[in-house]
Amino acid sequence: MAVAQQDTQEKRRFGLLDDLRYSRIGGARLSPDGQWVVYDLTKHDVDTEETTTTLWRLHLGSGETRQLTYGSRSMFAEWSPDGKYIAFLSRRTGTPQLYLLPNDGGEARQITDLQQGVGSGPVWSPDGQKIAFTAGPDVKKPDPSDPYRVTRFIYRFDGIGYLDEAVQNIFVLSLEDGEISQLTD
Repeated sequence: MAVAQQDTQEKRRFGLLDDLRYSRIGGARLSPDGQWVVYDLTKHDVDTEETTTTLWRLHLGSGETRQLTYGSRSMFAEWSPDGKYIAFLSRRTGTPQLYLLPNDGGEARQITDLQQGVGSGPVWSPDGQKIAFTAGPDVKKPDPSDPYRVTRFIYRFDGIGYLDEAVQNIFVLSLEDGEISQLTD
């Protein structure tokens, strides 16, 4: 009769910092041809207290992976309809902006430069010529220490405070000429 070995390692509960030691996939998008997946991977460095979110590409047939972005907060990737480009949000310049990255590699190109940044998106048009996204008003963020004139009846909803920065509108960017059109107000 065999005697079970006693576990010599002390067991402990999973703690808060343990959760930060794992990488997380935040979102994944399948390419139009169904052969690739682009996803964002978030890593926390507990020692330096830094968080990075980078984009990766995975080939479904071979399992080959390739890191597409480095050292920044890149997320919400979306394939162009022809699969040649990946549009995504990144905080490389401080505020989130839209970038365009060739699928076959190369440097990402910033395609928006809004003062308050992009809120969400991108969403490609079926012909791949336009990208829709949401953003706040393209004005400089107000200094909270400056006097503020309230011109709307909505103020301090649920104790949040001024909502001007929280209000998002729908915009469409034409890739042909870089023109941005605001659709809602």
